[in-house]
Amino acid sequence: MGWRTFCLVTFLLVLGTSQAQYFIENKGQWPDQVLFRAELPEALIYIENGGLTFDIRDPEEQALIAEAHHTEGVYPPDLLHYHSYHLAFEQANPVFDILKGESSLGHFSYFLGNDPSHWGSKAKAYKSIRLKEVYPGIALHYYFVNGNLKYDLECEPGADLSQVKFKYEGVEPELGPEGELLIPTSVPIN
Repeated sequence: MGWRTFCLVTFLLVLGTSQAQYFIENKGQWPDQVLFRAELPEALIYIENGGLTFDIRDPEEQALIAEAHHTEGVYPPDLLHYHSYHLAFEQANPVFDILKGESSLGHFSYFLGNDPSHWGSKAKAYKSIRLKEVYPGIALHYYFVNGNLKYDLECEPGADLSQVKFKYEGVEPELGPEGELLIPTSVPIN
């Protein structure tokens, strides 16, 4: 029996860019709970067992860092501003299958420090990933559209969507005037 989509709930995360994006697999270069990482100009997003962690960076400071690498006499800021928060999937299955989408042609290697156990070589990058059975009968599908990170909750017939519960840690979400979810952080996001 193939995977059938009964209900589809789509969320647009407010972070995005116009360049191609990928989910880079963890080959030991990040902590064990991290499955994949996506990099946007203003954030690093870690797809983890049980949720996501967002490391938000000040885009103006990131632009200055990039300029300092390429321009003599330009220096990066003395102080960098970040805001990290976590979106936990409460009571989610601790183990689930991962379906990977189209992979990039190349790969990524990370050699962090002198300890080879923290190195990750030949990590593949994928245009999308699907975490099956995060909740019974419900998958999470992550992908990019026009540089924006999106995710869908894909439900099999009869799946109980009420079992999906998100808990934010490190931010206080609000509802905007149109009923949209707003996540204010201490770092401005374009």
